[in-house]
Amino acid sequence: MKQQFKILALFLGVILSKSLGGAYCEDSYYCTEYKLGVGAQWGVHNSKAIDDLNVLGSIFVDANIWNKWLYFALKSHFGLGKAWITNIEKQDSKKDAIYDDISVRFALGLPLNVVFSHAPSIAMSEPILLYLTLSVGINDYGYSANMPSQKRNAIGLGLAGSGIINDYWKLEYALEYGYIYNGTYKFSHQTLGTKESVRIGSNSHDLRLSLGLVQNTESGFYMRLSGIYRSLDVASDNSFFYPQSTQAIGMFELGASFGNLGL
Repeated sequence: MKQQFKILALFLGVILSKSLGGAYCEDSYYCTEYKLGVGAQWGVHNSKAIDDLNVLGSIFVDANIWNKWLYFALKSHFGLGKAWITNIEKQDSKKDAIYDDISVRFALGLPLNVVFSHAPSIAMSEPILLYLTLSVGINDYGYSANMPSQKRNAIGLGLAGSGIINDYWKLEYALEYGYIYNGTYKFSHQTLGTKESVRIGSNSHDLRLSLGLVQNTESGFYMRLSGIYRSLDVASDNSFFYPQSTQAIGMFELGASFGNLGL
């Protein structure tokens, strides 16, 4: 356990010292960047059983580190807000619920254009990144109106990059696909009895797209728009059945960026 804490402390120390130290990425063996932002999130959950509209305030934390051969990142957001839920089967009116959305994604890959560039020190400041992702996601309604909470584990593939627009701004982009290999719905005891959760089928996927602007400086402001489309398979267990559902989520964030690249 102590060894794990030492590794985490070393990684955070590298990020902070490098990002706040003022060294330019082109002159370095490796580059680092992190972001801290706040924003708003809007989402819908649709199925033949229940519809949900939600609005949240969110905190976003990103950290990236890369060199010529390797890219590693931690991307996370934490949202808390309100949901308006309609039980279609019972034809109920909308009910309010406290709603939270938590997501943590790890990325590991290669800066493609740096690997194959004749001038890698220059390409380091505008990398094109191809990476694998491993993510954990939680949506929690607190058992309100029999709306199921979710837990998801996904593995996927991403492509991201950054390009200079002018002396002041960079454009950043990212596209990620995730296969949800382990997902569960969690219901109230009144819905499932003594059993609290039921597994979501294997035909479950999500797609994520983001576009942003970052000040072309060592530290500055950034803004980013993100969208997520998620398709969840049916969940069934003996006599219980919850139909296939879809989620669409939009996010806007604004905050501070330190370093040379933000994704």
